[in-house]
Amino acid sequence: MENSNRSFIYLNLHSLTYSAGDYLKGEVYLKLITSTEAESIILKFTGFESAKLNNTSTDQESKSELVSYEITLHKWDNSRAKAGDYIFPFEIFLNSNLPSSTLLILDELTAQIVYNLEVKMTDELSSSDIISLKSQQDFPSGPNRSDTSIDVKSCFCIKRSTIDLEAKASKFSYTCHEIIKLSIIGMCPLMPKVKLAFSRSIMMTKPNGEAHMIKSLIYEQETSEENIDIDLMKFEDRLKVQCTSKGKCISCSYSITITGLLNAMCPGEEPEVLLWIFINPPYKAPSMSRLSLQWRPVYMNGVHYNDSINISDDSW
Repeated sequence: MENSNRSFIYLNLHSLTYSAGDYLKGEVYLKLITSTEAESIILKFTGFESAKLNNTSTDQESKSELVSYEITLHKWDNSRAKAGDYIFPFEIFLNSNLPSSTLLILDELTAQIVYNLEVKMTDELSSSDIISLKSQQDFPSGPNRSDTSIDVKSCFCIKRSTIDLEAKASKFSYTCHEIIKLSIIGMCPLMPKVKLAFSRSIMMTKPNGEAHMIKSLIYEQETSEENIDIDLMKFEDRLKVQCTSKGKCISCSYSITITGLLNAMCPGEEPEVLLWIFINPPYKAPSMSRLSLQWRPVYMNGVHYNDSINISDDSW
């Protein structure tokens, strides 16, 4: 925040990371050294997605607006704001159908889903922040699990046994700062090891309706251990921005495939299970400098915005 004897406007957000279905909350701080010509203070929340296949013509680019709210925080009498210090509280309801923020910069494709909050009074008095949004997620109450069963036959196609393979994680959603703890059930002399593959899949829908898929292997391991940890911090640089999301033209998803490795005496189909994992944006704390100048703000009426109802002014 400005620490000089000049007019300024500043967005003070309670967080930079929110979930769809929650309220985006904060205040606008305004300091006017002199009276200023302005009709109002406008708060605008926007979200859009874009995706483009690199090294191709422009017709391989898709763009879409996801959300656009424009809210009048305050109207000044006679289109002139008096000198003084002001705080304008606000809260904006984030629709539950909004997809997660994500940023994908790959050799083959560049795509993003991004949300921005901006406050503007004049061309000189404006401020903005990028907001990280997590989609609304409704998971089962139990563990994230998957299982399968196969018949194991001998070289003479005689059934020898049945193998039941099960994999489970304690939950469905993670951030890049967490560890995925997997439990593997079913390893035995006929299936002494499993192969684990942690992958990312990206789907882009082109303007002509065609789908383009990109699948990448992030991590793989062969093990005979029943308990496996995947430390997502090892992949923090990509996972902190390449989050699970499903927009209108772009989607990003993560999965863990566990394949049972049969011993040499058991030819045939190997058992395989799949777990879907959600990677969410990490928490971002807002950064606000301490005021070191004279500051005696007047709290103005707060604005509550929900696009399903009318804007209301509340005295908070």
